[in-house]
Amino acid sequence: MLELTAYARKKAGFFLITAESEQSSLEIITLTLTLAGVFLSLMIAFFATYRVRKYEKVLLDKNGRLRKALDEIKTLRGIIPICSHCNQIRDDEGIWKRIEEYVGAHSEARFSHGICPDCIRKYYPAEYASINSDGKKDN
Repeated sequence: MLELTAYARKKAGFFLITAESEQSSLEIITLTLTLAGVFLSLMIAFFATYRVRKYEKVLLDKNGRLRKALDEIKTLRGIIPICSHCNQIRDDEGIWKRIEEYVGAHSEARFSHGICPDCIRKYYPAEYASINSDGKKDN
């Protein structure tokens, strides 16, 4: 019986040493795979974050340029109340302004004044007659 007990103890010791060796080997493999997984996850997170920030910067730049362009655009829209006699325009505060002032404040347009042939004939008949006597045409 002593022999059988010794044999069983010897086998149990061998199994214990083998189990501890396998456990140690599995712990190393598990640790290695865990570290590799963490490293791979960090690399994926880094590249994903890098790309997102890169495209975010591009979008912010484009949005900034669009916002700047919109700020620079001035347009006239809607119904503009204008006096049928003197052609002054009533602004949003109810103040009547010359058409040049109103359009200049609400657009990028600038005015250069002249006089049309109909008005020169009506308001400056002498100048109109001298222009026509020089042989120039009405426009």
